[in-house]
Amino acid sequence: MKNFKTVFILLILLISTSTTVAHALFVETNGTGKIGQSQKILIYYKEPSDPKKELIKDWWSDTKDFTLWLIQPDGTKEKLSTNQENDHFTASFLPTQNGNYYVAVHHTVESLAGNIQYQFNASAIVKVGNPDTVSNQDKISDQLLMFKTNSSSKKELSIAIVNNGVLLADTYVTVVAPSGWGKGLKTNAEGVISFTPEWTGLYLFETSVKENSTNQEYTKRERIITTTVIFK
Repeated sequence: MKNFKTVFILLILLISTSTTVAHALFVETNGTGKIGQSQKILIYYKEPSDPKKELIKDWWSDTKDFTLWLIQPDGTKEKLSTNQENDHFTASFLPTQNGNYYVAVHHTVESLAGNIQYQFNASAIVKVGNPDTVSNQDKISDQLLMFKTNSSSKKELSIAIVNNGVLLADTYVTVVAPSGWGKGLKTNAEGVISFTPEWTGLYLFETSVKENSTNQEYTKRERIITTTVIFK
């Protein structure tokens, strides 16, 4: 695989031989930006197939207390301020150099669901200029990342899933199109799913990784990963 373009993600719930769509956090922003022009970011909580965003007062547990991070092309990490609206948060940043910028949330929910601890991992990428290579923030430790890849046909959209530097083969991913159409896809041996979008607009991706835990309060952790890609 060549020329990875990272897209941070929050993905949702239980994945076995099929995918389950449920509420999750999403980070949404324009996939391209320009030096000196403010880049707007939206953060919301919803079901991928439902166009309606959840009112912040109804967000589960302490989900609204997330922290939004900006990772710049040189690897510098900065906490971004957010503004609360009725059903979403907004944020912005000003690109100062060419390269790949990542906006990301990695939030562990305070409340437990039975014996399971949930962690939301949402992200999106902003490409400024024409970076030729993957920059060093693509290997951030202790993160679950998804990568958007170039396609030679320019019609096919490919996503590779990486967990702490390891490609996740045979992993189910739910794809939800702008029309509300949804489908479960399984990554190949290289951790990649590929498909040809039938509509332009915002596509939502979600998956999850389960981990066993020896914590006394919970025995399992579900790391939910989501990302958004605007296909033009």
